[in-house]
Amino acid sequence: MRESLAATFRLLPDDQLIERFNPQRLTAVGYEVMREELLSRGLTLPSPPVSEAPPIDEGDFHDFEIIARQITPTTAYILAAKLQEEGVLAHVADANAAQMIGTFCLSLIGARVLVPGDRVAQAQTVISGIEEGLYLLKDEEDKVANTLSLDAQRLLAFSQDPYYLKRWSGDHAALPFNLAAFIFGPIWLFYRKLYAIGMAWLLGEYLFVLGVGFLLDISEGGRQVWHFVAAFLIARLMLTFAANFLYKSKARKVIAALVRQTEDEPRILKALHRYGGVSVPAALAASALSQAIVGFA
Repeated sequence: MRESLAATFRLLPDDQLIERFNPQRLTAVGYEVMREELLSRGLTLPSPPVSEAPPIDEGDFHDFEIIARQITPTTAYILAAKLQEEGVLAHVADANAAQMIGTFCLSLIGARVLVPGDRVAQAQTVISGIEEGLYLLKDEEDKVANTLSLDAQRLLAFSQDPYYLKRWSGDHAALPFNLAAFIFGPIWLFYRKLYAIGMAWLLGEYLFVLGVGFLLDISEGGRQVWHFVAAFLIARLMLTFAANFLYKSKARKVIAALVRQTEDEPRILKALHRYGGVSVPAALAASALSQAIVGFA
């Protein structure tokens, strides 16, 4: 731990190291390692700020509110750590659920990041800053700019998941299989904010399974459960191989619409973050609707 922190601090220039030297925003180990790095450079230790970072108010757990849901526990802990650094107490919930319910179910529910109710506005400001790249170091900004093309940056801002950027590239164009779409079906479309396509596919899948199942029943002179299972698998496989194409098409349409509205690239990326990403409430609503349709049948 100390070695990793020491290696990170050695990469920082003097001014950034001095700016980040704040005992209210560092762990005890981090404070000690940064202090040693400052002294090894012959720099004068800065006086701790008096009111820059107010002490974190623990509060009561029942006063906490959900500020964000992250697909993976790792990103939830990273967000919580940044909020803590900015003086906002943050807890991560449901992270351990991955060990019991599996990664795909967790990706639907999400790991929750909770903050005190009176710190929600401050937490939202921090999250907006993260989305706009305000907390990137200069070398990190250069690395992103040099690694990804403008088009790739826009697609990544919309999907917010490197998985889709890889699947949309030429190297993986022949591998369109989407396992999440196969498992969750039309719910995945709602989760990825493809609402119109999701509704059409949800109803179409239901009608397709009934239609093909009944046709097979008529041809073989009796109802067989495997007829409906086979029809369901056919419909689900069609979505599995069409999912990445549908998602990329939606991304392209949103990007094209935003480019026509403005040439301000930071504004475009911020809007893509808002219109893209995921929606857990939409996925839950689609799941309830799917159960209602099955129950009606």
